[in-house]
Amino acid sequence: MLGLAINHLSELQDRYRATLFDERYKFYQRTPGFEYFIPLANNCSDGVQFVSMNCNGEVIGYLSAKFNRLTRTAYDLEAIKFIPDRDLCFSQDMGAFDIKLFNEFGMNRLVWSVVVGNPAEKFYDSLTEICGVRIVGTFRDEVMLSDGRLYDLKYYEVLKEDFFAAVDLHGATVFNYRDIGKEVGSNG
Repeated sequence: MLGLAINHLSELQDRYRATLFDERYKFYQRTPGFEYFIPLANNCSDGVQFVSMNCNGEVIGYLSAKFNRLTRTAYDLEAIKFIPDRDLCFSQDMGAFDIKLFNEFGMNRLVWSVVVGNPAEKFYDSLTEICGVRIVGTFRDEVMLSDGRLYDLKYYEVLKEDFFAAVDLHGATVFNYRDIGKEVGSNG
């Protein structure tokens, strides 16, 4: 279930700070130093920030995007899951977030990046087959992580028309897109 991040400020910041020195989250911090807080905006004119919550209303993730309203582009999409295991609620919220960006916030394109080597990279690559996502390119040695090493950064984009055409073609919903990705991937 999605909720406005500002309404869950304390829990969000506590969950985030708990990840700072955890090796599993090194790909989220794209600087050698740590930000101790996720900066939250006081309006949605330049972007949106949501939390993903489980059925008990506990914050399990964070999702955000910045807006270029002139080009109707949501960019710098961020997603962080605060629980280690695969979680259906968070997966559904990621899909619902993308749909919300298109339908409620009027975006025409989503643009995001991933540090090459991040376990999420495989998931994002799988979206090229089921959601109309396109890999735009990779910048070499683009970010330094907390381990002091330089990493490549891979960029993705998806246009609203391509996203919904692909979703219609495969019958994907926020509930089943991971399963459809496995089926599509095994056929091609």
